[in-house]
Amino acid sequence: MTAKLKIVQFNADRRRDAHNLLKKIIQEKEIDIALIQEPNMALTTGNPRWILDESGTTAVLCENPRCGVTTHETGQNFICIVLKDWSIYNCYISPNIPMNEFRNRVDNIMEHVRDQGKEALIVGDFNAKSALWSSPMSDARGEYLVEWINALNISVCNEGNIPTFVRGAQTSFIDVTLATQDI
Repeated sequence: MTAKLKIVQFNADRRRDAHNLLKKIIQEKEIDIALIQEPNMALTTGNPRWILDESGTTAVLCENPRCGVTTHETGQNFICIVLKDWSIYNCYISPNIPMNEFRNRVDNIMEHVRDQGKEALIVGDFNAKSALWSSPMSDARGEYLVEWINALNISVCNEGNIPTFVRGAQTSFIDVTLATQDI
């Protein structure tokens, strides 16, 4: 079953109405796995269908019990769900932390990817900007994440020039989808 998974990445911004929209998308699109950044904790905590990271900033919902997940691991700001031959990482890093803490969190995630030694899909709201994923400007966070992308020889899967964050007139390219070479 893992060859044709339907996966959605969704930032709920901790809003209940966003979770309602996500539920509708899951049903209409027959989504197998939902990767949520900034989930509404009241809707996810204590619910055995949800996997939460250690800090409560990311969640995974395996909607299809036959999707092939064998186990999962959690860390601060990430969840790794392990399938037979590959893994899926769901990540969130707040824009409100200092650069040294950003580096530590990215290091933790990317070292986990490297140490696991499996093919991986890495998705998340890193709150980082780089031309590598179509941002019109780069920042120090984006430059640091690009160093890891190059070091691990992974690919950016973002395509086009559509912002990944829109709030009113404010737009940015801060969500990234990465994949190891065979993915």
